Amino acid sequence: MANISLSQEQNNRASSFLRLPPEIRNRIYDLALGNKVIHIGTRECSKTDRGSYQERELYRNVHVRYGYVKLVHVVCSEAVDAEEVIYRSSKDSTPHYAVRHEKCHEFLHDGQPSNPDLAGQMRQNTHSLSMGLTRVCRDIHREAALIPYANNSFAFKNGYVLDLFVTKSLLAPQRAAISILQLDGYIAADSRYSGITCKVPKMLTGLRTLEIASPSWSCHMYTDSRFGMFSRSLETVRVVYEDRDNEEISAELKARLRTQAEQAERNILNKR
Repeated sequence: MANISLSQEQNNRASSFLRLPPEIRNRIYDLALGNKVIHIGTRECSKTDRGSYQERELYRNVHVRYGYVKLVHVVCSEAVDAEEVIYRSSKDSTPHYAVRHEKCHEFLHDGQPSNPDLAGQMRQNTHSLSMGLTRVCRDIHREAALIPYANNSFAFKNGYVLDLFVTKSLLAPQRAAISILQLDGYIAADSRYSGITCKVPKMLTGLRTLEIASPSWSCHMYTDSRFGMFSRSLETVRVVYEDRDNEEISAELKARLRTQAEQAERNILNKR
């Protein structure tokens, strides 16, 4: 065993990659493993599949049918800063979050989009995040293992899935490394029905940015948001209220939604 360890150390020292300056290695790690939006969901599986969970464990309900699911992910085809750009946009009409990410969500849950015209796009633009780089050697693993968690945005449509992902599938350093979440407003609006337990805010100690796309009718619910519990670590909250009943909205309505969104942001940050 000692000879194997010594050989590994010698190989690592001889590696041209590991001789690169740290800032260049970090840039390479980020290009390969970070700077992406990763949608997280679940898919039905068998009991013997690796990483399987009982559905009743996911939904914390003994009345849920006896089945199994596993966590799955897909790398978004949109730019990592797409939501921030939309947040700051002055346009009066933008496709809703669910529409913008439709092909990602379909691929996430079904393995392929229902629209055949999107299939080619999904193969080209949306895929799983390869973690092979982190397994090359111990030195690279030590440097890069947390990059996928620290340098990516994690997107959720379902609060139960978020809770399962954080509380069951991650190690403590991985949880602490997560800094950005994207959420559908149904998750963040009300702590009673969010599907998120009190454990999640306590575990995501490194969360800095929260991005929420929300139906406009839920604006009053954010006073009881589970995410108010994140206020100690949160630095940025971006709420976009969407009128999901209309494709086109007037400048007046958009201004009113923006005012409501700013109030929701203050509520979540506990800044009245």
